[in-house]
This record gives sequence, C-alpha cells and structure tokens, in this order.
Amino acid sequence: MFFGVFFSVLTQIITRYLPISFTWTEELSRMFFVAAVLFCAPVAYRDFEFVIVDIFIDRLPKKIRAYVELLISMGIIVLFVNVFIYGIKLAINMHRQMSPTLGIHMSYPYLLVPFSAVCLIYYALLRLKSLFNVIKMKVPKEVK
Repeated sequence: MFFGVFFSVLTQIITRYLPISFTWTEELSRMFFVAAVLFCAPVAYRDFEFVIVDIFIDRLPKKIRAYVELLISMGIIVLFVNVFIYGIKLAINMHRQMSPTLGIHMSYPYLLVPFSAVCLIYYALLRLKSLFNVIKMKVPKEVK
C-alpha cells in the first residue's frame, strides 16, 4: 500500500514538469493511503501497538487488570460490530457513486471499512480468549 502511495505521488510530481498531466494520481494516492491505514489498524491492535493510557491499569493487580482489559476488549467488539454494520450500509449506498478520475464504483474502497472491522473483531476475540485464560488461572497466596 505504501508503495502505491509512493509511486502515485512520484508519478504526480514527475508529470507536473511534463506536458502530460495525470489527473488520477491524487485520488489514487489518497485511496492507497486510506487502505494502508485500514489494513494496518488490525495489525497494530494484534501487536498491542495502539497508543493507550495505562498509568492506572498498570497499578492494578494482575487479575483485576485482566477484568478491566476484558471490559475494554468487549467495548472494542461492540464498537467494531457497529462499524461493520454501518460500513456495509455505507458501501452499499456508495455503489451508485463513481470515482471522478479513476472511474470505479466508490463502494469498492468503502468495503475496506467493514473488512478492517472484521479483522479488528477477530483480534479482539483472540484477546478475550487470552484474558479469560488469565482470569481462570489460580493466583497463589503470598507468603507472609
């Protein structure tokens, strides 16, 4: 995706100084950039690379921290189920609109939104599974 952004922007820069100008490069680079973000968001969630404020969560005991993270993961699932539902509706509504310079149906780029939501839901469910395993573990009593 980033190579697509790079080459479409490079083509746009080069053709500025030539008698030929490609009008589609700006729109294509924008679509590639949005696609890169939507493909990378699930990967960032999977690898725990999203920015989080965990100053309070880190101070909690391990089991309580697991419960808090469980609630957060369930909230993420609820959020992205809604993103999936409305992303499908948006893609269906956008099928009537054509891209001005590329000439494709706008529903195709918008289908990346529900695809990304499904991937995020999948990784959130995997996170829930691992959190349930942490909660089920017996924590040994501390030696006095």
